Amino acid sequence: MFSVSLTPEAPTIKSSEGVHFVATVDGEPVGEVTYAWYVDDVLQDGEVLATFDFDPVDKVGQYDVKVEATDEAPVTMDDTETVIVLSEVFESIEALLTDIKTDIGVLKKKVQ
Repeated sequence: MFSVSLTPEAPTIKSSEGVHFVATVDGEPVGEVTYAWYVDDVLQDGEVLATFDFDPVDKVGQYDVKVEATDEAPVTMDDTETVIVLSEVFESIEALLTDIKTDIGVLKKKVQ
């Protein structure tokens, strides 16, 4: 028997970024292992290796990325990770708020 696990776990990315997933098999599969990758239950054609590059193509949202690993017995094991894709605008606002908090801290020190 064997198991499969995905890394990274529960990544959060910007909409302009991607994620490189790696499927790791633990245990003792029978013979070679083949892989199938899914995004939101849709098979990703041609993706048959132990790695998969997820690219949200600038689409904000939540996506489930699943890998199925099948040995020659055949036994199939799977693992799923959820990707959160944030908009660039959200990232910009977050950075702006951080700058404002820093500026407020500097002003407080000057007033004291």
